[in-house]
Amino acid sequence: MIQVFAFRLLFYTHLTLLLSASYGNGSHDKRPPSFSCGSLGRIHYPFTKAEEPECGLIAIHGCDNSSSAIKTIQLQKNGRILVLNGVVQPQNYITVLDPSLHNELMNYTCLALNNNISSLPHDSPLVSFHIHYKVTMYRCNHSLNVRPPSDFMKHTCPGYDLYYDSSSSYLPPNDEQVHSSFSKCSVLQLPRKDLTDTKDLLSFLTAQMVIEVRLSDECDKCYNHMGGQCRLDRNNTFLCDKGTF
Repeated sequence: MIQVFAFRLLFYTHLTLLLSASYGNGSHDKRPPSFSCGSLGRIHYPFTKAEEPECGLIAIHGCDNSSSAIKTIQLQKNGRILVLNGVVQPQNYITVLDPSLHNELMNYTCLALNNNISSLPHDSPLVSFHIHYKVTMYRCNHSLNVRPPSDFMKHTCPGYDLYYDSSSSYLPPNDEQVHSSFSKCSVLQLPRKDLTDTKDLLSFLTAQMVIEVRLSDECDKCYNHMGGQCRLDRNNTFLCDKGTF
């Protein structure tokens, strides 16, 4: 009996040492756990609570408030504050509302057309953002006397006209005639409804956006295959941190 007990003690001691070693050399998965965010349910990386910014790439504000309280998100430092209405994982789709754009669309004014979503964060070594359902427009001064392609619609604002093709794909048309017609105009994009029965610009635009959040290839490998955290060093260069979180 004493020998059996001694054997078991030796076995468990050895097992403990092995487990401790695995934690120390980074072979154990040290990724941060999922967290609860009220009515949005449980969410995991690359999102994190604002109170724990070191645990993810995109902070959600208000997760620890009441379940029905509004949750907000910013896609870049000092960026617009967006209302977060939904998160779908593991696909990493989020549904957000831009309150400022919403108010301007409700007032049905040209001010809404200054909210260019192409100014959202550019791709970084960590993550990129891809907005689904958008329309590309060409902003041209009245003095240019533009002659657009026959399938383009025009919306007139003080000082400029906006030309758009409401029936085209959501990406900028790759057409020589289009580029030639609007060569002296600026390009902007705004979110649009996924389904609409109108070609009126201010009627089919929306402040509700569906955004896909994509990890960079390096970050995906680091987090999903190496159990590490994606970081940037002081030179904005990618770094896979496999320390203790």
